[in-house]
Amino acid sequence: MPRLDIIIGPMFAGKSCEIIRMVRLLKVCEKDYLIVKPKIDNRYSSDEIVSHNYDKEKCIAIQNLTDIYSYCKSYHNTIFIDEAQFFKDLKEQVLNLVENLNYNVVITGLDGDSNRNKFGQVLDLIPYADSCKKITALCQICKDGTPGIFSYRKSSDESQILIGAKDEYMTVCRKHYFNT
Repeated sequence: MPRLDIIIGPMFAGKSCEIIRMVRLLKVCEKDYLIVKPKIDNRYSSDEIVSHNYDKEKCIAIQNLTDIYSYCKSYHNTIFIDEAQFFKDLKEQVLNLVENLNYNVVITGLDGDSNRNKFGQVLDLIPYADSCKKITALCQICKDGTPGIFSYRKSSDESQILIGAKDEYMTVCRKHYFNT
């Protein structure tokens, strides 16, 4: 039976690490998989998903999720979609992959932007998901183990999409989201 699993959270929470961990388990079981990410995510590599601590796995970078069909094979057990918030056709294509083509799909993405607004279509897929796991980082200001639940943009740039890592963002708790 195909599954849809969603992993959401702020930046630096370990969402890409979760994909890498799951991929390594599939390798042990000798299962085939496909990892895709949006072309816009070129922070560390154009052909790998890379965690913020530089753990990595090979992937295919695509512009739109409709491009995935060129790479999907019937022998793929699971399709992983990293940084899913950037795909404008996410909901339609993920539902097709799971419900019509019978793939297991795991998506990771931000649950909100740096203004705490919905970002892309990730949250729209929760009603269809077998599981949804929200993970957190640590507040980079408290530095005492307080969960960091929000992605905080260090610059005053107001655009929703600003590709960056620690140079542009940090993860903060609720208190520091309002007092930073």
